Amino acid sequence: MPQRTSLAIGSLLALTLGSAGTLLAPAASATSPYANTHWHAAEYIYANGCSAVPNPATPPADAPAAADGARHTFNQDYTATVTNTGDGTDITDVTYSQNASGSLGARGSDPSSISMAYSGKTTVTPHKTPSLCQVEGYVEAQLHFDFTLTKPMWVNVSLSSRGHGYTEVYIYDVDNDPYLDMYNDQLKVDTSGRAYLPAGHYSGYLEGDTDIAPTTTAASGSMRATFTVPGSKSTGPSGKAKSYVGLGSARSCATHTLATKVTTNKKRAKTIKKIVFTVNGHKVKTVRSHLRGKTIPLTLSDTKAANVKATVTTVTVKKKHHHKKKIHKTRTVTASYLACS
Repeated sequence: MPQRTSLAIGSLLALTLGSAGTLLAPAASATSPYANTHWHAAEYIYANGCSAVPNPATPPADAPAAADGARHTFNQDYTATVTNTGDGTDITDVTYSQNASGSLGARGSDPSSISMAYSGKTTVTPHKTPSLCQVEGYVEAQLHFDFTLTKPMWVNVSLSSRGHGYTEVYIYDVDNDPYLDMYNDQLKVDTSGRAYLPAGHYSGYLEGDTDIAPTTTAASGSMRATFTVPGSKSTGPSGKAKSYVGLGSARSCATHTLATKVTTNKKRAKTIKKIVFTVNGHKVKTVRSHLRGKTIPLTLSDTKAANVKATVTTVTVKKKHHHKKKIHKTRTVTASYLACS
């Protein structure tokens, strides 16, 4: 089984897994891969030696999140009065709010993408200076989900975070073992990662927190998980040799090969002297004759991503003043493919 992936940025925080919730969101279709998709809200405000009274007193209840591919919003707004228990004149007003949006998309009976973005702001206004009430806390939104994979998939995750906040993507299996955990605490970060998920059942959440501090703070972040079939093309093809050699739209995980095909154009194929194929920087095959329309399979390792390059050398003849001059040119085409496992 592939290595599980954990990618942490910033301060390490203790992670406690709780209930994934009990609400069921409306299914996107009869074959939707999702269940139990919902928003979860939380807030916490505290000041040592002071009483903190938030309004509303409790966060909104868990709310269903429709797994229909559309973008939906989930917002929170609070005020709080913080009073020094030893000095009734030492009062601090706090406002804290956060706006979040997210979507859950599917492609047939498999998930295609899960995303969330958030932004929040906290304002702390003491009536007395200096105030002994040093306020701290957070306002939090989580987009929870369960999903089923009918076949193995790669999950590609991106995370961006700014300001005084916490941002996390967490996916775990039915045994509560993490397959991917990427998070950032209060750093300016743009990062990405990838994990291989065997077919099966998974749960997880995307989370965004805005911190409350003794001064005005702001935070924002975005997370996105996209699901891709193993062996799929990740980049390309690109390069001037595209019209000479076609690189397959995907590698075959069943035959452990990538199909490439030489052009069927008679005039263009006639100029090809040789084609050199490299995989991950290593030469794997050279072909030289009877190339027009030929399919050339390249053997690839299932456990490695493949960066494939075809280098085409052509020779054309140019006539000038009753003389013939051979013109050699080299062109390349490249493409990259995800591993099969």
